[in-house]
Amino acid sequence: MIYFIMNIALMVQYYRYLRQMTQSDLAKAAGMLQPNIARIEKTGAHVSTATLAKLSVALRVTSSQLLDEGIFLNQDRSPSLTRDELEQIAEAIWNKKRRLPPHMHCIMSAYREVLPEFNKRYVSRRKPYLAWLHLKTRLSTQEIKNIGMRINKARQRRYGT
Repeated sequence: MIYFIMNIALMVQYYRYLRQMTQSDLAKAAGMLQPNIARIEKTGAHVSTATLAKLSVALRVTSSQLLDEGIFLNQDRSPSLTRDELEQIAEAIWNKKRRLPPHMHCIMSAYREVLPEFNKRYVSRRKPYLAWLHLKTRLSTQEIKNIGMRINKARQRRYGT
């Protein structure tokens, strides 16, 4: 049940960011109050079917898209990348000259958006957040952890720390 609740919170926030709407914009479009939108995005709790319908109309998605558990909760999904591909992605994050196939390049680019080492300039929170959501849609939880460990190893090799 917790996964289902948090999924609604993630999905509402994801589609709101995708539509470049503020919480106030979404509240106006859905005929709700902004604090209610904030509560839904924070906890996902107590979303009635009427509220779900209002949100889906305001976000221009179907109610089932807001309830789709498979999009972000990939714990049970089997890994889609081999060990060698995970290693190549981790190495390419630190080596800009390394070429990757398109399906691996988009994952590497998303990791670069999320990691603070590559965002030295001021960046809005929206871009890393969307990159993180992209990673969660493409990879299983285990793959995210594995790439994280490999990135740390690549960092240690590169900087000797």
